[in-house]
Amino acid sequence: MFTSAKNLPGLLLLVLILTCINCKQRTPGTEEEASTRPIDSLQIVMAAPARQPHPTLFPFGMELSSFDLTQVLGNEAGDCTTRLREYRKDSLRIVTDSTDCHEYGVHNQYFLFNMDSPEQVHIFEYYPQYDPSGESVIYIATETIYVLSQQPPKSYVRTDSLIQPEPGQMKTDFETDLIPDPDALQEDLRVELASLEEAVENDYDFSFIVSTNENPDSSDPRKDIFLTSESWKYPVWINEGAAVELIPKEEYKDLGIPKAAVFSIDSKHNNKNYIYYGLIEGSELMIYLRVIDINHGPENNFGLHKMESLEQHSPKHSYYICYHAGESSEEMLMLAYDENDTALWAEFKGSTARQILVKKEERITVTADRPSEDHFYEIFKDGYPVGTFRLTSTDNWSHAYYQLQTTVAEQKFSMDQKRSTGERTNRTSPCF
Repeated sequence: MFTSAKNLPGLLLLVLILTCINCKQRTPGTEEEASTRPIDSLQIVMAAPARQPHPTLFPFGMELSSFDLTQVLGNEAGDCTTRLREYRKDSLRIVTDSTDCHEYGVHNQYFLFNMDSPEQVHIFEYYPQYDPSGESVIYIATETIYVLSQQPPKSYVRTDSLIQPEPGQMKTDFETDLIPDPDALQEDLRVELASLEEAVENDYDFSFIVSTNENPDSSDPRKDIFLTSESWKYPVWINEGAAVELIPKEEYKDLGIPKAAVFSIDSKHNNKNYIYYGLIEGSELMIYLRVIDINHGPENNFGLHKMESLEQHSPKHSYYICYHAGESSEEMLMLAYDENDTALWAEFKGSTARQILVKKEERITVTADRPSEDHFYEIFKDGYPVGTFRLTSTDNWSHAYYQLQTTVAEQKFSMDQKRSTGERTNRTSPCF
């Protein structure tokens, strides 16, 4: 039944007392209490982003001491020294490639192969950066990892500033990305490490010729080494030297010669062993040299000695220079030169036989403040050396010294200024 109006104030007081008792019995921190707090007083907790795991660094979780060291190669170029080492164990192969350019920085690469398939590459490089006073230095280091064994292949890169340039000192996180063209990367690795592989078959059939004057009283007693190939029209001068001996392949490892070398020779000269080897890289033949003193041991690592194109092209003559044996002499000599001022062939007046010239070297000397240039050539006939030309230039004068292997004295020719000059420049038509 409904309550009368006169009892209404008492009922309201009872409801208010019960409500207050109920508030005191609520547990602090409940959803109801939190909903009554100001928003800016609430503590917001956010989860930390998960760190990207990076792959294992060199030596890739393995004990390198348990591997066999199968090859050690070294070479020098300018201020840089490179050392290449290969380790093998069962189906695994680890290659370390370290290039030290001293104050210009260091570039180290480490490769992991399984069944000769590249699985991982670890690159650590740094270069020094000095403060303006030059008293302190920090190292700007970059670490790059390529993981080719996972699908899809990924790259990991990070950069840091270090006091000591050690890989373990880097604290920054890696940035991860997909390798856009894994096949291209693997091909680059194959080319870069080609010197560690066995030599491939080639069609060049290289051989060597050592030229020397047959006359012991000759004024030019030097000997020269030339490289020839059935695919070449002209031989290539290697160096001044002596008789050459082919180095057996079983001795390559001890001498630091790569298995991929297409030839290797030893030439003994002035109490030193001159060790040469050749590598084919694309369309170029790279010839490396190392000198070993017979009494004191090696003087250096292998360094690039000469680079020759495997695709020889017949040179084109650009101009001629005319020479005579004397003002009143009828004996004349004509030399053809290319656009690089290299003599190509020689021909004597009255003879139709051209003598092929192979350039050996050039020397510049200064006497009484007058520079003199000497250019040395070998004369080849039917593929064999038969004599020498020495071309000397001082100021505007040029002389040619001609000598066959069977003669004692050089024959001197002087440039004929009138005949050698064209309307504006050098003569472009034959001298005779």
